[in-house]
Amino acid sequence: MVNFSIVIPTHNRPGLLGRALKSALANVATDDEIIVIDDGSTLDYDDLLAEFEDDRIHYHKIPNAGVSAARNRGLDLARHRHVAFLDDDDEWYPGHLALHRAAYSKFPDLAGVFCDFDYATKSGEKLPSGVAIWSAGQAPIQELLERKTLQDEVPAVSIFTGYHYVNQLTTDFILPTSFSFNRQVCGDEDRFLVGLRRNASWLFDSHICSYGDVGYIDAITCIQHADAEIRNTDLDYFGTILSRLTVMQREWGTNSSFLGRHGRLYRQTQFADFYYAMREALGSLSPGKVLTLTRLVGLRTAMRFLPLAMLYLFTPEKVKGRTT
Repeated sequence: MVNFSIVIPTHNRPGLLGRALKSALANVATDDEIIVIDDGSTLDYDDLLAEFEDDRIHYHKIPNAGVSAARNRGLDLARHRHVAFLDDDDEWYPGHLALHRAAYSKFPDLAGVFCDFDYATKSGEKLPSGVAIWSAGQAPIQELLERKTLQDEVPAVSIFTGYHYVNQLTTDFILPTSFSFNRQVCGDEDRFLVGLRRNASWLFDSHICSYGDVGYIDAITCIQHADAEIRNTDLDYFGTILSRLTVMQREWGTNSSFLGRHGRLYRQTQFADFYYAMREALGSLSPGKVLTLTRLVGLRTAMRFLPLAMLYLFTPEKVKGRTT
């Protein structure tokens, strides 16, 4: 049987963690484990943990270092070869982990598995199909991977499998709470990049996709609450774009084999973000931002991109799809 180590990072949100733990316990099997990593909280978790008398829950507190460091500590402690993630302010629906378990049982060589999700706004509205929302403007995920079925275990659900690494460059399709990965395929060395304030999960999940085929379960099995957005997007517009460019450069920009086959797509995607970052830097009259952006992409790339960026400065709708 496929067993999971579930990693839940938390910081100063015992109430929300309780909701997440209940959803995890509704999914786990006897030999699964739930690893809660407290990222230096100042609020007390003792009363909450006392409510959950379950030997599968393991609580560890570390000095505050951010969600990536907390996830990494969870990976260090995980005993099982399959690891699933659950943010403390999100929930799994019943059956979420059973579908992941079925996917790895039927397709044991998958590097990772993810699924669709609901998104709950701060006003309480529930928006379905978060994958479609995140990937708006891109081809549907169902057209990018090969459709198969989990017919024996869950006949009503389709799974789409294939090499998803290229698709991840243009759009992050994967919500951390919806994702699990297989360390028997990927090994045990991969960790989240500490210090990257946004898009660290995009970098990590995309690198997992580089190891081989992944599976997308075409079912909504979890929900992301707006609290996650508050925590994870505390960056200005320029900083957000810089984080995207950092991910692109670290993951795809250093992959010579990938660039040999998909260099044009990489340059198109990189240029689009470079353009918006440069427009923000020039609009705020900030030489420091221009210098930061130039250092990030490199002088040669900046000099190649800059004339085209200036050309389209007042026509941003023409940027997408352009090559350099």
